[in-house]
Amino acid sequence: MHPEYEIYITGSNSKTLSDDIVNFFGDDGDPVFIESLPYVEIKTVFPKFSLDDYFKVGGLPVILIEETETDRLDALKNLNHNLYVTDIQNRLGKANVLTKILPLEAESFLRGICLNLTSPASVSSIVSSCVAKGRANGNKERNAFSKDCLSIFQEAENSCFLYKYIYPCNKPSDRNPNAWESYQIKYYCYDIGLLRAMANSQDIKGAALENAVFLELHRRKIDARPYIEYDSKGNETKNIDFAFEFEGRNILLQVTYEINANDEEREVTNLLNISGNYEKYIVYVNNLLGQEAGITYLTADKFFINFL
Repeated sequence: MHPEYEIYITGSNSKTLSDDIVNFFGDDGDPVFIESLPYVEIKTVFPKFSLDDYFKVGGLPVILIEETETDRLDALKNLNHNLYVTDIQNRLGKANVLTKILPLEAESFLRGICLNLTSPASVSSIVSSCVAKGRANGNKERNAFSKDCLSIFQEAENSCFLYKYIYPCNKPSDRNPNAWESYQIKYYCYDIGLLRAMANSQDIKGAALENAVFLELHRRKIDARPYIEYDSKGNETKNIDFAFEFEGRNILLQVTYEINANDEEREVTNLLNISGNYEKYIVYVNNLLGQEAGITYLTADKFFINFL
């Protein structure tokens, strides 16, 4: 009615972080997603803020204004549980979509995703390893648990806790030209501080680094996908974390917290042996092996501040 005005409506305590408000206005409104602060922006305000700090507390402004690390971690833990988890549980209860899993149990399933963030999400393994273990007898009940599990992840997406990342798992062939339609799902957290709080584990630096790289690519509106090669039997032989086009260049980007002898074949050799017109990068924190010709090595600090 008044085109000279633009009206912005944020989430409220009753509809926190959800898409309900957008749905309410229908075609008359457009969503504007506000993401957590990237490392490079935090450094401009807090020059002493280190990469290790970033891995610990992430980039949510409400967390960063706390004065001490202890205060930040406590605030992050409270925010994760009292805002995000509670919102997801309330939405699940209101939607009444769960048949085998209680809404209050959703946190355990989300923790299962966060603890296995670097791998495609396996609903069956999460169902087996989380609170549902021992409660599903037979395929019918396991299917019900799996359906509930996917409903939990859907609400986590709606609550701006998880990003869904499509992960193709079959190579096209003459027999099956539509094989890329078969896929697994991989998830990343909206903020690596939330990832840490949900995982409730100190040993997630590798997952935090990969998640942070995804957030940087997403922030730059880069459409990245995994690069996967298969042998003649359809078995996966090479898997690179991110493949994308940037400024007319074809990029393969591998992410690993530490380059060491145990992971050299998976992280370095596979990348080096891929043919084609690709620029190849490894983003890392520690390198115990040196550098191979044909690959550009970027420390995580350099990547987040200068990009490629």
